[in-house]
Amino acid sequence: MFMKQKLLVFLFLAVFSSISAQVGIGTTDPKSSLDVIGNPSDATSLDGIAPPRLTGNQLQAKTYTAAQNGTFVYVTQATTTPTGQTADVTAEGMYAFSSSQNKWVALKGVSGGASTGWALTGNSDTDPSSNFLGTTDNQPLIFRVNNISVGSIKTDNSFYLGRDASSNGARSVAIGYQASSLAEESAAFGRSAIASGARSTAIGFQAAASREEATALGRAAAASGARSTATGFESRAQGEESAAYGRGSNASSARSTAIGFETTATADDATALGRNADASGARATATGFNALASATDAVANGRESRATNSNATAIGPNTNASQSNSTALGNQANASAINTTSLGYNSDATADNSTAVGYETKATGISSVAIGNRAEGNALNTIAIGYSSAALATHALAIGDDAYSNKAFGLAIGFSADAQGDYSVAIGAESYTNQLNATALGRQSDAQGQNSIALGYDTYTNQDGAVAIGNNAESTGANAIALGTGTRAPQANSIILGNHTNSNLQVGIGTNTPSAKLQVNGSLRYVDGNQGANKVLTSDATGNASWQTPASAPVEAFGEMYASNDGGLNTAGDYTRSLNASSVLKNVIHNNTEFYLQTTVAGTYEVSYAISMIANNANARNFEFYVERAPNNTTFTKIDYSSNQTTHLGNGQRVSSSKTFLVFLNANDRLRLRYTVLAGDTSFPANTCNLSIRRIGSN
Repeated sequence: MFMKQKLLVFLFLAVFSSISAQVGIGTTDPKSSLDVIGNPSDATSLDGIAPPRLTGNQLQAKTYTAAQNGTFVYVTQATTTPTGQTADVTAEGMYAFSSSQNKWVALKGVSGGASTGWALTGNSDTDPSSNFLGTTDNQPLIFRVNNISVGSIKTDNSFYLGRDASSNGARSVAIGYQASSLAEESAAFGRSAIASGARSTAIGFQAAASREEATALGRAAAASGARSTATGFESRAQGEESAAYGRGSNASSARSTAIGFETTATADDATALGRNADASGARATATGFNALASATDAVANGRESRATNSNATAIGPNTNASQSNSTALGNQANASAINTTSLGYNSDATADNSTAVGYETKATGISSVAIGNRAEGNALNTIAIGYSSAALATHALAIGDDAYSNKAFGLAIGFSADAQGDYSVAIGAESYTNQLNATALGRQSDAQGQNSIALGYDTYTNQDGAVAIGNNAESTGANAIALGTGTRAPQANSIILGNHTNSNLQVGIGTNTPSAKLQVNGSLRYVDGNQGANKVLTSDATGNASWQTPASAPVEAFGEMYASNDGGLNTAGDYTRSLNASSVLKNVIHNNTEFYLQTTVAGTYEVSYAISMIANNANARNFEFYVERAPNNTTFTKIDYSSNQTTHLGNGQRVSSSKTFLVFLNANDRLRLRYTVLAGDTSFPANTCNLSIRRIGSN
């Protein structure tokens, strides 16, 4: 029955078409070759046209020719193995046969009963494996606005978006009006941005990155060196691996870096940081507003700083280092000669190898040094150290606040020390010299004569060769010497020992405990041209001494005894020193068992003794040494004024005691050396203890 219906419809359509060439279904007035009118108001009438329905595999079993061009079918199931004419039959949907392509072509948007196109309000029931926006052949995807190309995704993975934009390098990206990515993997973003180097990036209006791995970011930024970076309006990175950051910044040499408004780095490895900073020397660094480093390895850091020679360093506002190896550090510091160092506000080092350290210091002589606020060294090899110190002549040295040396090789050390003579030395607060080779040592010492010496507080010399030693000593005679506190030497070629106003002054030679104006422990030699054997020293009425021949020679008598063996004691008591040996004897007898000397001639005798001892433990102990006399072989008694005392304080301490005195002795008088000790353990080394007598005077 169904076949009969189809045959009747076909006969009807054939007849009708041969009559009118237009067929109508559901209408008596067809408007086209085939006009099908549905019945939408009748819910039971299922309107529509059902084309032939078959699976992909069923369709694959058939072979279509040009005679079937434009034929429609509906595929209910994808082909199991797409190939041949069904190579693109990969999903359910409506397909048309294209004889020019000799394959079935899917009608877009018909898959699975979906709409006939991508909706502007979104799509649902999509399958990512089969639903997509794009092409299925090896052709670019083009986007248009007002039928003018504004974007494209190309088969080499490049992409551009924007009117007149272009992406001509593989895997490149260009976004923006007239943006261009001209090399592989380049990227241009912004109006007229151009990335023409491989893997380069240009971002911003008229930004340009023209070498490999270059990056330009900002309006009219340009990175024209390989691996360079330019960031900021009109920034320029022109050298390989250079970097420019900031408006108008320019890094024009390899590995140079410019950061800040209008900064410039124009030499290899140079770095400029700060507005208008300029680093134009190889490896130079300029940091700060208007900073300038214009030579190899120069460093300028600070506003208006200047480092303009090789290895120069200027750090601080308005600093200047203008010669090789010069260093200026501090506001307005200036190092303007080779190897100079200037450190501190307004410090100034202007001669080769000079050093200035401190507020407003000045080192203006070659190899000069000035350290301290307002210190000044202005001649060859001068050194000034201290506040307001000044060394103003060749090799001069001034150390201390207000120290001053203005003559060649002068030395001034101490507060307000003043050396104003060539080779002069002033050491001590307010010390002063003003003549050649003069030396003043001590507070307020004053040497004003050539080759003069003033040593001690408030000492004074004013003549050539004069010497004053001791507090307030004064030598005002040529070649005069004043020794001792308050001593005055006004007469030329004189030596004055001690203050003449001191009636208690005593001088010891060979002793530290003199008991007279002059005490000499030891021999005394007086030479006046008249000296000779057996002469005596006499004086005239004014006290002048001379050697004279006596009317008759005195009788000589002398002797000495000493201890040739070690001795010692460790018990308190009174003892006779065992002086068992004798050296010289004349008219004197020595007893080596009772240890005494006995006279044979009466007269005045000079008696001397000396003793040395060593403490054997840490106990303190006191000794009294004295001489006993036995008149005419009678009982020994102490000669009171022969006594001398000493004290041991520590283990191993060596002390000694000695004394010389005069005594009248008769013939056969005896003398021995005694001592009293309170406690302790003491040794007497051999050959260190003796007692001697010598007759003096006339017969």
